[in-house]
Amino acid sequence: MSPNHAIRPGHDVGPAANVNPVSRITWRLIVCHLGAYYLHEVSLLSTDRGPDIMAKLLEEYKHSESWLAHFVPFMFPMVYAAALAAVPIENLTTTLPCLVDVDAFNYSHVLTSALRQRQTRTTLPLTPSFITSYGHFAVLPEAPNNTVSRDAILIKLELNNLALLVFLTLAFLMSVAAGVSAGLIRQSLDTGFGVFGAVAGVVGLVEGYATWKLK
Repeated sequence: MSPNHAIRPGHDVGPAANVNPVSRITWRLIVCHLGAYYLHEVSLLSTDRGPDIMAKLLEEYKHSESWLAHFVPFMFPMVYAAALAAVPIENLTTTLPCLVDVDAFNYSHVLTSALRQRQTRTTLPLTPSFITSYGHFAVLPEAPNNTVSRDAILIKLELNNLALLVFLTLAFLMSVAAGVSAGLIRQSLDTGFGVFGAVAGVVGLVEGYATWKLK
């Protein structure tokens, strides 16, 4: 038997065969950072399940996102399927992250839900199905000077109206409580209104600036 014979599908190679079924896959991830798009790469294993993949994507996203994101509890990460502007492959093999242009992106409800529910381990299918469905995000070998559009996963913060309403309500109640407490302590209505206005102003200024920078 030739030592270079092919292994047919379903062929039992036996426990002593030197076969490593685990391979490494790299996906393109775009993070919107202060209004600009930056390309990252996330290293995956062929044995990763769907939730494992989403957890790695989220970890890379959190590592890359601005610290301002911690001050906006009413903005949540959304996932999009993005198409990069056509550039030579050499432009994307420089030191990452690198600045890129995005031609178009489409919201993915399935991937966004998976990002939020990654701990359940039932949101997405096992690796073979997942890699087949979303394999167009993978980094593949290309010829030099190959200039084409390439797909990537895009994660960016979006405003959640319900969370914003809850936040504004809590901020208003906190401002009222601070104003009432200050007014009672100083026995002054003016002091109460002053503290109320100061707290509301600081919260509004900080949140407004952070939201403006992140949008």
